[in-house]
Amino acid sequence: MQLDRYQRLLNIDTVKRQITVEAGMLLTAVNEMLATRGLAMANLGDIADQTISGAISTSTHGTGIRLTGISPDRLPVCGSSRPQVTC
Repeated sequence: MQLDRYQRLLNIDTVKRQITVEAGMLLTAVNEMLATRGLAMANLGDIADQTISGAISTSTHGTGIRLTGISPDRLPVCGSSRPQVTC
């Protein structure tokens, strides 16, 4: 599945500290977009050149016992037809 065309920020809620992005957005782009708003992901793996959907599907994680994998309940994602997917 090619996700290159699904890289948009759909919503950002700074109060809830929650974002909604399309599945093809690279973690690098997510990080850069968050940084411009003074925000950051609480947990990030070593490799940021993967899509957010790839990070979720492989449960990418940082180090430490308190840092769990990136999961859709922490970061809503969109499927190819653009509806929000809740897992």
